[in-house]
Formats: sequence, structure tokens, C-alpha cells
Amino acid sequence: MQIQAKPTEVEKVAVNKQDFVNGWLVLEKLAVSLHKIGSAYATRTAEEFTEERRQQMYAEVGRFVVQKVFEDANRFRIPLGDCLPDEEAEALSDQVEYWEAAKH
Repeated sequence: MQIQAKPTEVEKVAVNKQDFVNGWLVLEKLAVSLHKIGSAYATRTAEEFTEERRQQMYAEVGRFVVQKVFEDANRFRIPLGDCLPDEEAEALSDQVEYWEAAKH
């Protein structure tokens, strides 16, 4: 997912450094941990990566996100979102691919 802000010259936004660091740390925690979880469940061949193993990996990802990422992400996205004009923040939000329940 690559969402583009309004096209302009190199535009900079003033952000409180601690808000920036907090947001970056959430992304760092998520990216590195997902890589580590994937590596822990990796197999040498596709045949060894059974459906049961895949489901265990997905459950571990779910546990990690709920326990270690959700609260921080929710708390730290608000001050970062406040750095954008409301109209631009809404336009960007409209481009995000949010989770939707599977249709049965």
C-alpha cells in the first residue's frame, strides 16, 4: 500500500519529535516482530508449511498485534494525524485499505 499525500514540492510538516519517535517505534515493533514470527514458523519447503502451522502463525500474529501493537498504534496515530489539515487527513484516510469482515 503506497498512499500519496497531495502532490507538492518537498513539503515538510512540523511534528513534535516525541510523537514522531512514538509512531516510528510502533512501525518498527510491528515490522521486525512480524519478520521474527514469520522466521519462527518458516519451513524449508512449501509442503512442510501445513495448514495447521499456518494457522498457528496467524494466531501468534493476532496475539502479538492485540497485546503489543494495538494500544500504542491507536494512541500514537492521533497526534500524528493532527499534523495534517483535516481535509488532507480525510482524503488520505479514504485511501487506506481497512480490514473488512469476510462475507460468508
